[in-house]
Amino acid sequence: MKAEAKAALDECAVLNSRSRLPAVRDEIAVELCRGFTLLARPEKARSLANKITFRNYATIARYVIARTILETGNLAEAEQSVMNAPALTRSPETKTIRTDDLWTRAFVSVAVRMNKLDLARRLIGTMRYEPWKSAAIGDVSEALARSGEAEETLRTAAGVPDAYMAVLAFARVAAVFCEQDASEPLARAVASLQRAASKVTDDTARDFALRIAVKKLSAAGGTDTAAEIAEDIKAPCSRVLANCVLLTPETLDSVLKQLGRCPEGERPLLVEAVTISCGSKGMAPGALKAAEHVEPGWKRFRALWTAAYRLACAGAKSDAADLLAAAAETANDIKEAGRRCCALIRMALLYHRLGSCDAVEKNLVAAHKEAARLAQPELAASVLPQVVEAAAVTGERNLVKSMVLDAIKAESSSTLRNRLVPMLALAENHEAALAECSREQLSEDFARRVLVYRLARSGQVAGALEYAERLKTSERAEAFSDIALAQIQRPTPDPCARKMVGVSLHGSWGSWFPRLERMGLAWELMPFSMPYETGTKGLKAKYSMLAYPGTGGHMAHVSVAGAEHMREYLYSGGGLFGICAGQFLATRRDFTPCDSIYMRGQGPHQVQMRKNHLVALDLPPVVVIPRRNGGILIPRPGCEVVGWYDKIDRYAALVAARYGFGRVVAFSPHPEGSSDFVPRDRLCIHATNWTIGGLP
Repeated sequence: MKAEAKAALDECAVLNSRSRLPAVRDEIAVELCRGFTLLARPEKARSLANKITFRNYATIARYVIARTILETGNLAEAEQSVMNAPALTRSPETKTIRTDDLWTRAFVSVAVRMNKLDLARRLIGTMRYEPWKSAAIGDVSEALARSGEAEETLRTAAGVPDAYMAVLAFARVAAVFCEQDASEPLARAVASLQRAASKVTDDTARDFALRIAVKKLSAAGGTDTAAEIAEDIKAPCSRVLANCVLLTPETLDSVLKQLGRCPEGERPLLVEAVTISCGSKGMAPGALKAAEHVEPGWKRFRALWTAAYRLACAGAKSDAADLLAAAAETANDIKEAGRRCCALIRMALLYHRLGSCDAVEKNLVAAHKEAARLAQPELAASVLPQVVEAAAVTGERNLVKSMVLDAIKAESSSTLRNRLVPMLALAENHEAALAECSREQLSEDFARRVLVYRLARSGQVAGALEYAERLKTSERAEAFSDIALAQIQRPTPDPCARKMVGVSLHGSWGSWFPRLERMGLAWELMPFSMPYETGTKGLKAKYSMLAYPGTGGHMAHVSVAGAEHMREYLYSGGGLFGICAGQFLATRRDFTPCDSIYMRGQGPHQVQMRKNHLVALDLPPVVVIPRRNGGILIPRPGCEVVGWYDKIDRYAALVAARYGFGRVVAFSPHPEGSSDFVPRDRLCIHATNWTIGGLP
């Protein structure tokens, strides 16, 4: 259907050119450039890029074209696109701005992926802003190390102008030398790393850079070298977290003893981190031992369950089952009914992963009973969909049907009905879903479209078409589009050697990239069509985290198909971090059990931090964070409050939650925006790290 696709894109381009909003027009033009390139029309894409109003978006469009050509496998055309990068073709008289270097750095990453290192160096030679230049040199240095050019690698890395980024660059090349068992260049790289670290004047920044080095070297098999670097970390909390990466049965007691040197208020979270790390290292007895130091009840359950999940991911099912049994015992100490319910849901999901079918049903039935005991209707309306969704995902179809129909017979609210009825289709109870809608239509348009999509995706195309015909004329075209998208067979993606943080093209994405570079994370400006273009498997293969910034209506751009793929990606272990407008995607698509209220207002807020979640580790009691019309959050059971707004215990500013096996963070204010290590920046670091891997 390429002819139809080309015609549709041509029509979109014409319609977009008539938009009276230049920024929106340019943003969509970038998406269209990607579409034209995928359909082997790079010249059309370049012509469109030349018509973009804002210089920044014009550069982004050219970068997206080059990257997309590379994805299609046309290396010669991709190289030519990089050679036409604005940094190499711009007139010497043109005044450069900081964002020019950001996208030049992005072009460098494309050149390095093609192994065109001379071209990458030419691009670097045009850069002036030290952090972006440093990051680009780090890319080239690692590529040289992998090609076996040790001397050139060390010379190149020595040219990194920023001391902090030099630590990261030498950590990357040292990790490669570890993998190659090249002891002499490894020793020189480590010595250079330590010299660079000594030049970082901010103690917090230096410790964090060294922790990144410890993690990279440990992952590459250089445990002894990583332990040597960990000794240079000064702050007690950072030292403990670094040693969690190096944890062994022999060092566990020593790490637990180190907790005594940490501030008393940080110890409960640190011992939880140690417990989880034991699970990552396959140390079930160690996790049980460390968990004895965690407060009984919800926190101990959370630590043991997470450690058990880590063991299950590694294939150690027997050890995971032992930890899960211990988690079940401490779940009895959880006082709040909502949290007891969430604990039972988590146990059901993990028992399903371990293949214990009887335990799955037992825990879901118990969770349903706990949900029924919740006195407040709004809490029950939040918890019951969590139980039903877990039952659907674990294949308990009959349980889904009985729970949904019982709730509806009890004259539940329209909001609860909108959430529950589409779950009948998720559990393949198609007839029950359609019968219920025949009796009473769903009141929310998104819920109706979700039902259509789920019917079509499970093979019930006739039922989906019949239901779509009943919808209002204004919805029908979108519903038919959802049915079409549900039937597209997406190719199996190639595995990525290094997963990236995907930052949505739509919104205020520019403030994210300096922070991600300082964290040593690979990133990509993600087309907002990506969740429905690539599908669940594509999201899993490519992204360690999806980041949705402030500004704009992400829910409309993601679409029903994209939201469904995101749901599956997250439920199976992915990560989502939404800030300001981005948090609405998390809260209003039910990826986190939290309500949100839109409330205008701008300015700094004194956010009261709660020491009950790893995202809040090593932060002061109050962190000043600016809000820019971000929604006010109202947490429900299963949602962890990280920070409250201005001492008002009803309205949260920062929340984190498990969604299935995945992790979701939703922030109302903006902690991102710089590459410093002041408290609000550390908050952003912890949130990103937890969303990606579960620890700060």
